[in-house]
Amino acid sequence: MNNIRFHEVQPTNSKSVFQGDDLVDFELDAVNRKLVKNSVEITGTIAVYKNSVTAGNRVVKGDAGNLYIDKNSGAHGMIESCSVSTLNQGSIENIGFGYSRMVSMLSVLQNENQDLNDMENVMEWRLPDADLTGNYLRQEDTNGAGANKQGDTDFSIKPRILINRCDNNISFSKTGKMRVSMTLAQDEKFLVNQLTGIGSLVYTVSNLRLRYRTVPEDNIDTQVLLQKITPLKTTINSNLASMSLNVPSKACTGCSISFQDTANEGQQNKNNQQLEKVNVNSIQFFFNSANTYLNYKLDNTSEIIMRGLKSLSPTNDEAMYQINSTDLANDENYIVGTDLDGFIDLSENSFEIELQSDISTNVNVYLMFHSLLKL
Repeated sequence: MNNIRFHEVQPTNSKSVFQGDDLVDFELDAVNRKLVKNSVEITGTIAVYKNSVTAGNRVVKGDAGNLYIDKNSGAHGMIESCSVSTLNQGSIENIGFGYSRMVSMLSVLQNENQDLNDMENVMEWRLPDADLTGNYLRQEDTNGAGANKQGDTDFSIKPRILINRCDNNISFSKTGKMRVSMTLAQDEKFLVNQLTGIGSLVYTVSNLRLRYRTVPEDNIDTQVLLQKITPLKTTINSNLASMSLNVPSKACTGCSISFQDTANEGQQNKNNQQLEKVNVNSIQFFFNSANTYLNYKLDNTSEIIMRGLKSLSPTNDEAMYQINSTDLANDENYIVGTDLDGFIDLSENSFEIELQSDISTNVNVYLMFHSLLKL
């Protein structure tokens, strides 16, 4: 244990308070040491204000109506995009949009609702009931001078980036300095404002820190496998839709898909991370290249749901995570997709999906491609 060091860094673009749309950069480095796998955490404090960041404008317990965030993404919902780069390799992951939706999808594919009672999830503000998240976002009423007022609640999240999803420690001698960059989500995409008589909400993030652990360099050149996400987005508006996608992934293992009514995107009284239900009758995947041929169709509801569960991994199933397939098919947790029966280089040609459903209006389709990267 004496060989482990705990590191803490502030954003390189240090500010006392960050707000929606702000860029936050962290740098990680430790000479002659290795980053302990999956040890990166981000901590901070979130405050919510009515209409503007002004003293006395805080949302308090007594304000009527509902205020909450997506229960599956929790405090991750403050992040819209996230990227990781190294001095020697350059950019190694770029989740250019929908980071918090990706976290929500991963949570649904790995957790039953009551699993969110675990302390690790509670620290990330990921809870079994969305209404509970509002307790973190409101202050106590002051009730006059001298009254006790609840302090703001801190969060601690493990960002779902590839250096937190790997199988070995990472040598800084191999990567050089690392940079983690994230763009904070717009107010209306993070907070669900159903408060009475309050036109808009603004959130701030303060005391931002990135923490990680290192161990001494052992000079063993160990190959590191990292899981990364490549997000894509398109819009469809008919009950028979074809999607042709260029996926920059050379070792893709699966594709997870969620939906959102386009009219709900960016609406402050809607949950922008909700995995909305679409009645899918069939879904067909097609890919053809010089080295790979893939063509199969799913037209059984149970198979469509279970294949969506396996999109994270071929071994992902109800028995592994004790997930109820009925929960996966409800109006908040709906995910379809497929695993790819191994590793496929999708960068060689377009990946085709044909979807038959009850869609008749504009619907956003979010596709999260799971890949492996060797470092």
